[in-house]
Amino acid sequence: MPSLDDFVSRALENVQRPLVALLLHQNVVGVVGRDGKDRDAVPRQCLRDAGQYPDEREVQHPLDAEAPPPVVSLNNVRRDIAGGAYQGVLFIRLTGSNAFLLSSDLATLFTGRHREIHVLPFSFGEFRAYFGEQGAIDEELDRYIERGGLAGSYEYRDMAESYGYIRDVYRTILTRDLVQKFRLPDTLVLERLAEYMMDNTGNLNSPNSIANTLEANKVSTNHVTVGRYISHLRDAFVFYEAKRYDIKGKKYLSTQAKHYVCDTGMRYAVLGTRNMDWGRMYENSVFLELIRRGYETYVGKLYQKEVDFVVKRGSEQVYIQVSDNVDAPETLERELAPLRAIRDAYPKILIARTRHDDYTIDGIRVLDLARWLIAEQGF
Repeated sequence: MPSLDDFVSRALENVQRPLVALLLHQNVVGVVGRDGKDRDAVPRQCLRDAGQYPDEREVQHPLDAEAPPPVVSLNNVRRDIAGGAYQGVLFIRLTGSNAFLLSSDLATLFTGRHREIHVLPFSFGEFRAYFGEQGAIDEELDRYIERGGLAGSYEYRDMAESYGYIRDVYRTILTRDLVQKFRLPDTLVLERLAEYMMDNTGNLNSPNSIANTLEANKVSTNHVTVGRYISHLRDAFVFYEAKRYDIKGKKYLSTQAKHYVCDTGMRYAVLGTRNMDWGRMYENSVFLELIRRGYETYVGKLYQKEVDFVVKRGSEQVYIQVSDNVDAPETLERELAPLRAIRDAYPKILIARTRHDDYTIDGIRVLDLARWLIAEQGF
């Protein structure tokens, strides 16, 4: 049986101007020709335990729902590659459980020969498309924040069952993808750390400050362990990190960072709904949407003030504040103050639950959160 590395190496040796892309999708390896059409598909099994493909195993290609291609086997794919049947650009779609291939594993196995495509939970727009836009957009947004974007949970109409599904996913990530893979000795620290990070989404913290908090709550640990466990949680895509950026000094800061949970529904499923904490979850949703749209996203620091997000995409740079209700004049002024303090000419945006059309105050655009999430309002 060929190893995974042998398979990819052989593909690289036999393709002119080779380009190999590995995409996570439905537990199938697909071979795509230069014209972009799917050629073959083979099952990807035994990788977690043995790092090998079965020699003969036939499956139906899953990627073309309209016209399923013929059933093929791995031997045929190997024969065609070795015989030079695929000329030009070759794409290989590689899938598997997080337990075998975390993002760090891909970087180790396929250095310089792979491209990762991160698939996030459903966006608000995808959520509305799935459920058929059943109500007013503002009420739908609250329902989306509460349910989250893990589409598997949508099969359960009862919220308790939906949250039960999400908790199962969460526990599987912790026990199989992290505890077993990295042979972590203390599951209690990992569990309490993840819960603390969910409860403090959008707060600046550091491994040292978190370790001190856990110690104060009688969870024995240290900043080294906490830092390592946070890295594991990020590799498993349970949390995303937003590092700090000094707006005046135009430099990145290594001290402290914010973390955002991968799905708002996961936060409620794990911690419960007694404290909905809408403001933080709105900020979390904005962060995830910025990632979807291809922005590098940082936390802005300007003297003693904080700007929720400094986002960059190519030459584009935007400053963003996120808030819940800004109807009260004092609340609006508080949210605008950090943006007003910035002296450069890059766009400045306040995203809030206005439930109105966008408008401008002192050059700062004020957008409605729900309408920005579905791109009816933008910058």
